[in-house]
Parts: sequence; structure tokens; C-alpha cells
Amino acid sequence: MPLQQPQAQATTQPTQRCYVGVQQDKGTGKWAACVVDPANPTKHRLVGAFPDEHAAALAHDRLDIAFRGGDRAAGANFRPAFHAVELDFLKLCADKSPDALCGLVASGDKYDEKYSEFLRKIYNGVMHNSSSCKKFMDVILDFFIARAKEIGKEALLAGGARLVERFVAMHKNKAVTARWRAWYHQKVEEAQAKQVAAQRQQGMANKRKADGEDDREHKRQQL
Repeated sequence: MPLQQPQAQATTQPTQRCYVGVQQDKGTGKWAACVVDPANPTKHRLVGAFPDEHAAALAHDRLDIAFRGGDRAAGANFRPAFHAVELDFLKLCADKSPDALCGLVASGDKYDEKYSEFLRKIYNGVMHNSSSCKKFMDVILDFFIARAKEIGKEALLAGGARLVERFVAMHKNKAVTARWRAWYHQKVEEAQAKQVAAQRQQGMANKRKADGEDDREHKRQQL
């Protein structure tokens, strides 16, 4: 499940980030996702011509996750932004045609359109007891029960198409918004800072222990 939606006071997204699997064309200034070629794991391919590194990083993660399956190391830039439904969508697309998926991810808007269609199919399929959508029953239950407040009273009362579109919106990738990226990067930086501090404290403790042992050994030698 994706992380919770950040609060409105999140800081502004920096203009430059060190992302995994992105490359800039110095001539055009456009950004591309650099992923392992599924047809030849010894090679890489560049996908897309994105306006910024954030979009390229998300494209990288989508393809990386699709081609590497359930590997938890896949999607190193924004893995928590992916809902389980999008992971299923990516796997289905990759199994059908890796090349077509690369083109879909590179297009940006077309990817969003196809994924939205997939989400609507899931919602309507579960509501009409479609056997092909039974595996997504838990997603619908989570939507109506655990995430009911997020849906909003207006959409719940309106029902119909309004509710379907709310379902679609709530299962989109969070990393498309600058506010979520800023919030997520802040969380990552805080976690990294805590890790560095813990390592520093452990290093100091190890040094004190070693110094104490050296001091005791020195005293024994003086006896």
C-alpha cells in the first residue's frame, strides 16, 4: 500500500534530485529513463523524452518494477508511491509486450489513460461480480471501509460515475505530484539522518570500548 497523503504544509520540491535510472540529453534538456532491456539483460535502453527528472524517475520505476517483478529493490526512486493495483497493471502490460509498455510509459498521458481504464474496469467488474475481477475484491473493500473518509461525503452521496472517478483518482501514483515528492524526500532524508546518527553513536561506543580495553591491557603490562 502507498504511504499516506502528505499534509498541505509540505515543503517545496527542490529543482534537482539524484535519482536512480535517469539520464539527461544535454542537447535538448529532456530527460529519459534508463532501464535494463528486458530482451537483453546485458544492455540498457533509454525510454522517453520527459520535461524533468521527476517524470523520468517515475518512468524508470514503472519499467523497473514491471521487468523485475516482485523484487523489492525495484523502483528505487518512488516505490511507496505505487498502489498494489498499479503493480498488477504493470505486470500484465509487461507480460503482454515489454516494447509496448515502454512506449506506453514514454507517452505519459497515454499511460495515465490506460491505467485509468484498468481501474474503472476493476471497479465495475467487482461491482458486477465479474469472475475476472474477484482478485480485486479486497481493493474495493479497502476503498469503501478503510479509506471512506478519503473518498469524501459528496462522492459517496453522488455514487455512480462520480464514485468511480474518485476510485480512479485515489489509486493513481502519488509521485506525479510535487507535494507528495517533497514530503517523501523529506521522510527519506530524516530516515537517512537517523541512520547516520545511529552509526556515529555506535562508532563512538565501539571506540570507547576499544580505548577501555587498551587501557586495561596497558595497566596489566605495568604490573
